[in-house]
Amino acid sequence: MLAAAGSSPMNTTTLPRLRDEVIVRPFDDGGTAPRYVVAIDGHHFVVTAAVAAVLDEIRARDMDMHAFETVAARVSHRLATTITPRQVETLVRERIPQALFTPAKDVNAEQEPLMCRQLLLSGPRLQSWLALAVPLFATRVAIAGCALSLAIHVLLALQVWSGGAGDTTAAGYWWSLALTLAGIFLHELGHLAACHRFGGQHGGIGVGIYWCLPAFYAEVHGAWTLSRRQRAAVDAGGVYLQFMFAAVLGVFYLVSHAQALLSAIVLTHVLMLHTLNPVLKFDGYWLLSDLAGIHNLHRRIRDVGRKLLRRGQLARSELALFAAFTLIALGYFTYLLVALGRNLGLAVASFLTATSTSDLSMAAVLAVLGQGMLLAFMAAMAFGVALLIARAGGALLMESSNES
Repeated sequence: MLAAAGSSPMNTTTLPRLRDEVIVRPFDDGGTAPRYVVAIDGHHFVVTAAVAAVLDEIRARDMDMHAFETVAARVSHRLATTITPRQVETLVRERIPQALFTPAKDVNAEQEPLMCRQLLLSGPRLQSWLALAVPLFATRVAIAGCALSLAIHVLLALQVWSGGAGDTTAAGYWWSLALTLAGIFLHELGHLAACHRFGGQHGGIGVGIYWCLPAFYAEVHGAWTLSRRQRAAVDAGGVYLQFMFAAVLGVFYLVSHAQALLSAIVLTHVLMLHTLNPVLKFDGYWLLSDLAGIHNLHRRIRDVGRKLLRRGQLARSELALFAAFTLIALGYFTYLLVALGRNLGLAVASFLTATSTSDLSMAAVLAVLGQGMLLAFMAAMAFGVALLIARAGGALLMESSNES
């Protein structure tokens, strides 16, 4: 707590001790002003040079009665500007997250988008997989792989367009689900492989609940210490491997015409487009954020939108960022709502058809179960998307009302 007027002098306040695990490193956001990233317990905070200097000096100071004055003097010398002891204490007591100090508050006590986390595979257990995936992130290999995968997808699209698609069997639903899950595993492995290639620290692969939707995640906390381009490669690494995986499935489909493969490819494309949207804090959000050099993209978009409504003067870069975000968001939601509506209707019709038969054979039972799982998945997706849109709209309206 800050000392009140008339209370004891500033120099009687004890300086808190910085935790040994705190890491402070330069952060590349493409701006002219230097920024730093502060890492602790898997959480990362982007701070100014002044905050980074204060943390460095706190780590170096003994906790004596004159510590705030000493830190203020040394930071003033480092930054060639005047920093007072009261400014240092205000920064430490009110601005800097208390999780950085001992004793630390539980940073997980605050609500986070990804809840109920459960680690499935640790980093050490994935080393053999990473050894196979890391070479795919060499620049020439990545360019050749993307070009070849794109060509296969074009051939696949032409084949489906000319010949159409048949019905998937009961067993095909389960194969399609298994292949889709394999693609999700490769997606998360892609993030880890890119992070590993550039020397960033990483953990393993887990699963959790993103607000209301089940989601897999990769522990790539070390990406914050990488350059902008390297962070963008980590952001895109998941979709990159998933895209190549879908191309491999496409080759097998062109040869065998197995409908389970086509279903897995379609589901994989839906998941790829879903994770590339910048509206939610998935890969697309972080990719656009790193490419634009903005560490809080949603706040910047809201600020630009408010300026636009007030007819304020906007820089060309702000207009370009707002236009790109808006177009991607509109395209994503249009595609998602149309695809969900169409597939939800087809899933309901298929489920009703499967349950209306009197056949009690194993194949018929598996067909009902497969159709039921598909219907449940589509319904959960529709509910989750509606809830997320409502939540985002409510938050935006609340912010607008608070400012009016």
